[in-house]
Amino acid sequence: TFAPEGMTGNPRAEFKIVLLPTGEVLSAKLLESSGNLAYDESVERSIYKSAPLPVPPNNPELFREFRELRLPFTYVWRDLPEGDRDASELSILSWKIS
Repeated sequence: TFAPEGMTGNPRAEFKIVLLPTGEVLSAKLLESSGNLAYDESVERSIYKSAPLPVPPNNPELFREFRELRLPFTYVWRDLPEGDRDASELSILSWKIS
């Protein structure tokens, strides 16, 4: 996986995510930008593509605690073992929810 153009360090973006009782994402709003528009947009797309998110089953009171989430996402670089590395790929991306 390749980083967005100009990506350096471990940028962090924070989103407010509103869920439906089914775990579908009703909205994902950027609260704090990483400073890299491509990264922020990538995180937002990933949030929507992750639906449905796990929610507490059949418990409306508990669901209220999970309806609105405020989650930070941090870009983390990791080196691949030599045998697993494609000649053009130097690192992989993992999402860290901190």
